Amino acid sequence: MQVRSALVVLLLTVSGALASEEVPTKTSNTQDAIHCFTEQEVQDIDAELNELEEADSINVEIISALKLQITNYQYLSKQDSLMLTLMQQENELLQQNITQYKELVKLVEPKWYENKYLWFVFGASSLLFSAELLDNIK
Repeated sequence: MQVRSALVVLLLTVSGALASEEVPTKTSNTQDAIHCFTEQEVQDIDAELNELEEADSINVEIISALKLQITNYQYLSKQDSLMLTLMQQENELLQQNITQYKELVKLVEPKWYENKYLWFVFGASSLLFSAELLDNIK
């Protein structure tokens, strides 16, 4: 803001000083003519500088907001990768749990000789065989 004010004052001073001097006309052998800014041109330049400063301040705010957004996305990306790793570990542990349950089912499952119908048939046949044997002994 101070730079803009100093620039406006400088332009007004230079244009006022140059306006009081005699401006040489342009000829083929002389230098280029000195250009003096009128007060309207200085005001236009000041207005343009104001617009550019405002646009610059808005751009600075946008840039800072976008930097914050980038930081948030980086944090989110790290969080997502951590969640993915944890979910993969959980999946592996659940697969191990499933295989252990399958082994447990094999261990707990009754064997062929633990069948109750088989033992019933053996018991009934042994009774019949014992009864027949006692009948034959007498």
